Amino acid sequence: MAYSRFPGAERPNVLFILTDQLRYDTLGFNGNSIIKTPNLDKLAASGAVFKNCYVQNPTCGPSRACLLTGRYARSHGLRRNGCALPEDQPTMMKHLRVNGYHTALVGKLHFQPFQVSLAEHPDYGFDSMKMAEVPTVGGLRNNAYLEWCQAQGLSLLKIGEGCKDSFSPYPFAPGDRCHYSSWVAEEAAKYIGLSPTLGRPFFLNLSFFDPHHPYTTPEPWYSMYTPEEVRDIDWPHDDFWNDKPELFQKRREAFGSNFLKTTRESWRNVRACYYGMVSHLDDCIGRVIRALEAANLMDNTIICFTTDHGDMQGDKGLFDKGPYHYQETVRIPAMIWAPPKFDLQQGQVVEDLVESIDLAPTLMQMCGVCPYAGIQGESLWREGKFGSGRQSVLIEDFHEFERQHCVTVFDGQWKYNRYEGEEYGELYDLENDPM
Repeated sequence: MAYSRFPGAERPNVLFILTDQLRYDTLGFNGNSIIKTPNLDKLAASGAVFKNCYVQNPTCGPSRACLLTGRYARSHGLRRNGCALPEDQPTMMKHLRVNGYHTALVGKLHFQPFQVSLAEHPDYGFDSMKMAEVPTVGGLRNNAYLEWCQAQGLSLLKIGEGCKDSFSPYPFAPGDRCHYSSWVAEEAAKYIGLSPTLGRPFFLNLSFFDPHHPYTTPEPWYSMYTPEEVRDIDWPHDDFWNDKPELFQKRREAFGSNFLKTTRESWRNVRACYYGMVSHLDDCIGRVIRALEAANLMDNTIICFTTDHGDMQGDKGLFDKGPYHYQETVRIPAMIWAPPKFDLQQGQVVEDLVESIDLAPTLMQMCGVCPYAGIQGESLWREGKFGSGRQSVLIEDFHEFERQHCVTVFDGQWKYNRYEGEEYGELYDLENDPM
């Protein structure tokens, strides 16, 4: 494989767009005919879409560490939320910085417990960090977004106005301009506008919190979809839990009595709001793309779009993500767009199995940078097209609440789930016996 096609100043910029808790099936380019995602759909039409990309850990912090290190959670050490990624771990940002890139973060990182102050927070290879781990008052530390809100005279209590719990949708009262996703897009646009003065290519991690719960978005996106038009909830039948691991029911009970009262209809209300959140996210991404166009940088910028995991969102009577490795949480959207100088075959649909750790070595190879020792992902770039030789994918979860270690191996048809320390496991033929 070649790593020096674009040496020095000719190396491309990278815009790495990372969302949070985005389902594979809620994007136009992945076949959802109801949801409106025109900006992402346009990129996908002239880029490459990975139809079978899987996370290595369906939890925020560990999965983000997998994406940005190109390593499995058991290797990089951030195994569950609330833990820290060891400072000595190699990251894509560190390696690109050593190889002449200016590296920047806008938004969520989630490599440290939220209680760690910015002064104590490692940079992990970022030259610039506009970090905001969560868009709520509970994440006051390391939160450039909330500092910006206060500077605008916006009450922090106003941001959460209308929030009852994690699974009741509500409109974002302060409006679009004050929303976290809009702030991320605006800060990214500022960085892009100034980037020509850096004198070197950039790697920008544009990291959104949406469409993670709480389920809220500003108008007109909040009212854009009705519960009747969204995809129905895969609600479980009465005896669904009889042959499922006990920890699933414990997880349901841990969400509390309000969660146990939710119904198929209430989750359709959530899904309508969630669709609006995704459409608003797409609109914000469009603003960043327009900033690239205004700076005349599209001809030298790779755009990679993905997420850290999916969301059960009422399907099978479950919520959130983590110890259950259903397709709704472990299969993720992933797409790469490249400028004309890469001679990329437009509109590629890659059916091969892909692991999320493969994206880091892929981007580094496209930048002409040889991946570092210890990286476990495999580059997907094949000079003009993408492909993978993987026969299976590995998914693990070391869950922070149940302390349950689940290991899954999936070959595209057969999915085997092993629960460490338990006598039982699960084997599913997804073609004939869906989970």
